[in-house]
Amino acid sequence: MAEGTTGAGKANGCGPILRRLAAALLLLPALLVPAAADELRFLTWADYISPELVAKFERETGHRLIVDTFLTVGELRDRLKRGAPMRYDLAHPADYDVPMLAEAGLLEPINAQELPGYANLLDGWRSPPYDRHNEWSVPVHWGTTSIVVDTAVYQGDIDTYRLLFDPPPELKGKVGFLIGAEETLRMALLYMGQPQCTSDRAVLDRAMALVRPLLQPGGVYDISSVLDTLTGGRVAVGVAWNGDALRARQIRPTLRYAYPREGIIVWSDALVVMKGTPHKAAALQFINFMLQPENAALQSNFSRYANAIRGSDTWMDPDLLDAPEVVLPSRVQVRFFRSCNSEQLGLYGEVWDPVLQAVQKKAPAP
Repeated sequence: MAEGTTGAGKANGCGPILRRLAAALLLLPALLVPAAADELRFLTWADYISPELVAKFERETGHRLIVDTFLTVGELRDRLKRGAPMRYDLAHPADYDVPMLAEAGLLEPINAQELPGYANLLDGWRSPPYDRHNEWSVPVHWGTTSIVVDTAVYQGDIDTYRLLFDPPPELKGKVGFLIGAEETLRMALLYMGQPQCTSDRAVLDRAMALVRPLLQPGGVYDISSVLDTLTGGRVAVGVAWNGDALRARQIRPTLRYAYPREGIIVWSDALVVMKGTPHKAAALQFINFMLQPENAALQSNFSRYANAIRGSDTWMDPDLLDAPEVVLPSRVQVRFFRSCNSEQLGLYGEVWDPVLQAVQKKAPAP
């Protein structure tokens, strides 16, 4: 019987066709039934991700996105390291942390070039030095770090770090710093005429000597308190990311974002998938979702930072498209991807953290 059946198939040419049809019929239920919804746990900066964006993703995909937040880069690293009590599917590290996380075996390769939305990524953000071929990450936001000056207090030239490290009389005692080592020490190095990334401990000690006398309780802030600090009137010149500077100006119109002649810091935040996630397909779906122009614009309108997605301008708020904190002046020359490596940043922390802890101990109890 078997031989007769096979012979009949060869005689009329239907055997292969029937086999392909049978296979298609077996796959049909999988094509018609939506994939099971996943619950994705996402670690990102505090007050950074648009709730409207989260709701849109959940509505369109059926997945649930649980957003957990951190306040500092150090906290992010602690929560992503092996053995940490909470496991995450997605995370939002700074660009300079991507190589370190990949080398530590903490990331899943995402091969972003294979995602449908990769074509929307602006050319300048493809295959950056920290992640060639976007094997591990895609950029979401990019921005700058500089100083914000209250022009109601100081009316002179604001485009210099001298206001921060050698403040004039109007600004003395009114200087503020972000809590992380990287921003302040890189600015100090630029002010000194040094490369902003260095492993020279003696040079870093000199930079810290500039900063140490200026640190004071209440003058150091993180992402959750930067707006209150900059708009509260006690700090008249302070370190800030440009999106927070924009938000602060909308609250206190006398604030101005500076573009120091010594140089500014350019950064990007990336999306990565964590090693071992059981929801990799859903995590990649979220990344592809973020590569769509309308969604990138929705996120930028909330965070007030630029994004790296072609065509997103169509959906972005007009005041964001011409904001002086976001649109770089033509005179400003920037070098993208000048991120310090993990060894250098570790050394920055060794220099900065003991001094910061001593200052925080002097702060009055809330």
